[in-house]
Amino acid sequence: MALISQSDIHMCDDSGDFAIESNDDTDVHVAAPLDRSSDFVVNQQIVLEDFAPSSVQSQTPNSLPLRLRRPVIPSTVWERFRPFIHDLYIGQQLSLDEVRERMKEQHNFDATEQMYKKRLRDWGLRKNYTQPQKLDAIKQLREAPSETRGDLPFRVNGVPLKERRLWRPVMRKRKPVILAPRPSPVYRGNPRSRLPPRLRTPSPQRLRLQLGSETQAIESLLRYTSSYHSWYLAQSQIKPRYGLTQQLQQVFHGLRMAGSLLRRNDSMAFGLINRSCSGFHALLKSQPFQLMPEVLSTFKYIRDISSKIGLAVLEFFALLAKTTLGVSHPITNFATLLLNVDREHLDSCLGLYGELLLDQTKSVRDDSVCTKIQLTIIDIFRASGQFGAESRLYRRLSHANPLDNPVLTVERSLLIETAVRLAIYAGEYSTIEKFLMQMLSRSIVLSGKQNGDPLSVFACMQLGRLYYHMKSPVKSEKFFRLAIEGALQHGGFEVLTMLANVEAVLLSFKMNKEAAQLRIDYQQVWAQLDEWRLDRGSQSQTDFVQSQI
Repeated sequence: MALISQSDIHMCDDSGDFAIESNDDTDVHVAAPLDRSSDFVVNQQIVLEDFAPSSVQSQTPNSLPLRLRRPVIPSTVWERFRPFIHDLYIGQQLSLDEVRERMKEQHNFDATEQMYKKRLRDWGLRKNYTQPQKLDAIKQLREAPSETRGDLPFRVNGVPLKERRLWRPVMRKRKPVILAPRPSPVYRGNPRSRLPPRLRTPSPQRLRLQLGSETQAIESLLRYTSSYHSWYLAQSQIKPRYGLTQQLQQVFHGLRMAGSLLRRNDSMAFGLINRSCSGFHALLKSQPFQLMPEVLSTFKYIRDISSKIGLAVLEFFALLAKTTLGVSHPITNFATLLLNVDREHLDSCLGLYGELLLDQTKSVRDDSVCTKIQLTIIDIFRASGQFGAESRLYRRLSHANPLDNPVLTVERSLLIETAVRLAIYAGEYSTIEKFLMQMLSRSIVLSGKQNGDPLSVFACMQLGRLYYHMKSPVKSEKFFRLAIEGALQHGGFEVLTMLANVEAVLLSFKMNKEAAQLRIDYQQVWAQLDEWRLDRGSQSQTDFVQSQI
């Protein structure tokens, strides 16, 4: 006769072991401990085997050894230790194994991993944020007044929520999905942020995080970018170009300089825009790695100055990409989607793009290629106003690429430019000034005249920038002029960019006549834009001179 029926066996909640339920009584009888023997095999569950029928029938139900099991821990005991477990698991963010060890050592409380998991589930204790929790926090952030947005006390699962975790993608069907675009650092209301005056734009009344078409456009844009860069890193159809090429500099530095000319209503800006746009076709053919980030950061810069002109330039680029590469190419889709991203979300788009690229560098084995891509990311962080991320990445790169190397490579020049920019941002001028003067010590003779070698031209340019921010117009103009003289001798620099920088310095210090005279002195350099000006029949470069006199 059967002593134990299948229906009499059930699982105990906390132990995970079997217990026996009598036919005459509905109470659970806890099994007594049983010594291990050859008649029992213990492996997660205890299996009864090889019982002789006569021996089984001779035993009564009360004397039958049932099985080996852990004692059940009553709920009252769990509740007594609940505050300690909560502090270790949630407050101190320890792993479950560490929590078990601490509880055993400090409180002589021993329970299995399965017991802990069930209790944590019953108590609702978890470390990860769910999608509904993130969306709820984003909703609170959207609805908060702009003046209190940076101080909202978000708490999820009993711990303060770090705002940056809101913008991390969540996984849907094994693919990362962005719940909402990251807001611009300018709009976060952080009182400790020290942004330059040019980045201090008025905050909107409300931060509009659109969870609809805007998010979908950014998500699709980043998806095309990721697929293109992954393909680029592994392809052999075109010659890979990872650094800042001369073509890229001429086109996109020219567009950014045109933006500065637009700020002061200088009609030469349109000639410079036309000349720069003429280089799009060659760039689309060669497809340098930095093409997409340059398009994104330059478009943001120009659109901040003139939305109409910025959109016109991007529309031309997208149309040219369509005819050159085809409608299905990632660059074409990238440019087309970028047209649908409004101004207030461009910063968040840039930040997400930088993080995406930074993640992709983990799979790059070539140190030189990795350095060039990270320099591109530094420029993206700069354009999006993420100076903290820019500074951290710069320190990592400068440690591996010392700045005192006498050879001026493109990578070294970009690192030095970043060092100057971060020093200006922090207001720490003396160290970088000393470094730049040491660069000049072997290049410029004591008379102060320029020798024309690339190192001295570059150092003079950076000193001109530095002294401008140090409010020293005389020194700034002096070093900018030295850079121009050297560039004219060497021939490897964009002199127009230097001239525009000097004019901007002079105009900012109300030295209008000096700026007009500079335009006259170098009119042969500016004349190269005449063929690109559609208005040259009615206006000339003397318009700027006349407006300043």
